Order: sequence, then structure tokens, then C-alpha cells
Amino acid sequence: MQFLNNPNFNFLGIGKVCLAVSALLVLASLGLVASGNLRYGVEFSSGTQLIVRFDQTPDIERIRGAVEKVSPGGVIQSYGEPKDNQVLIRIGAHQEGEADLSAGANAVLKSLADSYAENKVADSSTEIVGPTVGAELRRKAIQLTVLGLFFQLVYIGWRFKGPVWGSAARTRCRRSSTTR
Repeated sequence: MQFLNNPNFNFLGIGKVCLAVSALLVLASLGLVASGNLRYGVEFSSGTQLIVRFDQTPDIERIRGAVEKVSPGGVIQSYGEPKDNQVLIRIGAHQEGEADLSAGANAVLKSLADSYAENKVADSSTEIVGPTVGAELRRKAIQLTVLGLFFQLVYIGWRFKGPVWGSAARTRCRRSSTTR
């Protein structure tokens, strides 16, 4: 079975278009990052992550409704194997300057006990990420991304024996195809 009758594509002919589209996407990405409108997860901002195990199969929508009452914008996901009846709940920082860091988790567990009493919470674990730790993780993630991109650039320069990688390869391909 043959899908392509003529597998000759002029990739070099559309190189400038691809370069323009790539540059546009990079600029749009940089603009999004610079705008500051990124939504960080609990790991990179601050907040609480709960893993809650229920007696019976949990109804995610009922859990979402109970969590929304005390912490709007929480993220609720199934967690682990379905037979484990576990749900992952991520909520932002409960209130600024609150002394008890576990207040958000306690409020969610109380809301689940009140609003979803027919399926009791059998077990729960809580992880709390403070704003200092979240800022440190954000900073390190940015550093590692920039460092990784730099080493990719160094490797490509080394592998293609010089800083003029792509343009030299393109010029060489054109010359070899015209001399044949």
C-alpha cells in the first residue's frame, strides 16, 4: 500500500516561510512569558496539595463542588489506580499571612465531610509549599531551562564544526545538487 505517489518535497524552498513562522511563535511565547499572565501550579507558586482516599469510587464533580466552596480555582484529578479511590486536590494559598499553613487543607477536608458525607474520606496526605520555596523553584527552573538551551547550542556548534551550522549545510546542499 503506497500513500505517497510523489514523495519529493521542496523543504528548502519553504525554508524562509518556516523560519518566519518559527520566529513568530518564539516572539509570541516570549510575549506571553513577559506579560506575567502565566498560571503556575502549586509547586511553583504557593499552596497545598492533598491526596485524598475515599471509601468508595469518588465522584470528581461532587468533590469539585465541595472544594470550590472553600477554595475557588482548585484543581481536582483522579490519582493512582481507579481501584485505590484516590483524588489529587491542588489549591492555592488559603489566605495571605495566615499563621496556620494547613488551614486550606483542613477547610477542604471539612467541606468534603459536609458536602460529600455519603463517601467518607478514609485517608489523606498533605503537602504544603510556601511562597519562598515556590519562588526558589521558579528561579531554578528558569536557570535550568536557559542552561539547557545554551548547552544544546554549544553541542550543535561542536557537532556541525562551527557557528554557521544551518546556513553552511544549506549552501552545501544547493551546490551539490547543481553540480550533479
